Amino acid sequence: MSERALKDSNSWIYSSRQDLVLTAVVFGAALLFPTITPTKWGILEFSAVAVLIDQNHIFTTFFRIYFDPAEFKRRRRLYLIAPLVAGGAAVLTFSIDPSVFWITFAALSMFHFVRQQFGWFMITLRKNVAPLDATEIRLNKTLFYGLIVLPMIYGMSERSIGFYVISFKPELPTILATPTLTLYLIVLTSAAVYEVKKARSTGFLNWAKYNQYLVTFVISFLWHLVGRGMSPAPLMVAHGITYWYASYVMLHRNPNTLLPPLKSLIVGRWSLVSLFGLISTVTFLYWNAFQNVDTTQLFFGHFAYLAPIVGGVVTWTHYLLDAFIWKSSDNPAVREILYNATTAQT
Repeated sequence: MSERALKDSNSWIYSSRQDLVLTAVVFGAALLFPTITPTKWGILEFSAVAVLIDQNHIFTTFFRIYFDPAEFKRRRRLYLIAPLVAGGAAVLTFSIDPSVFWITFAALSMFHFVRQQFGWFMITLRKNVAPLDATEIRLNKTLFYGLIVLPMIYGMSERSIGFYVISFKPELPTILATPTLTLYLIVLTSAAVYEVKKARSTGFLNWAKYNQYLVTFVISFLWHLVGRGMSPAPLMVAHGITYWYASYVMLHRNPNTLLPPLKSLIVGRWSLVSLFGLISTVTFLYWNAFQNVDTTQLFFGHFAYLAPIVGGVVTWTHYLLDAFIWKSSDNPAVREILYNATTAQT
């Protein structure tokens, strides 16, 4: 492939404009909510971030599956069993001890978040038409995992990472902090050196991939701000908005198999706004019924402690199904819409 062809290749997830707008949203959130601590949120900030973005993105998973008969039929058994498995796990962990439930919740949340960031990175890698052999692909994966996982390990050993849902803070021996930070700097330097050498040898600058490196670097830093009492809003926005938009793209570009009401909405002129409004309405109804303290007392009576379990069922089902609905290997729609590389690489 000629140098010109390589330079003109497109490895952006959606397009350069859409990808950079999503990146701007991440940075905007970091600037917009830097001083709002989890215990001092006003109702407006909480509603805008926790409900409209964080909870909203969770419900897009259910719309993608249960409002698409073709998708539901493809894995009917899984989609019927998944909520039962998630519900059983939530009840079991909560019955052992509420702290076990929340620790499990936090661990699943962290794993889910890491895998999503890795997924965006892999899309840019798959679309990279500059040849990559198996060794280079493994190297890319290792470097990226290092860049997002090592800061978390450092945060846990430095005792700076916390979770906005609870006061739980996973802790590792403090002696690990310095070697982990050193290893992170080595991985960061290695990634930079590798990218410079690759660009010089191929003549191809993979700006989409560099963009994901940048977003990951910023988000990893934000983990520590959350743990130090800063607002979790940037983290929630970075995760929720990017996921929500990917779900919207999947529905918008593949509407023919959707249920008629959702299909009519998604092919309309204001489809993005309409879909956001619909899911936001569902999210608020869910939140007021199961997560609002006063409402849960009214709804559950003496069984108000079940409210977190309901939240666990919904969120854990989202975590579980995410491992399947975005796989390009057995989902033609995902492969065509998001992973449409010239030569697929895995």
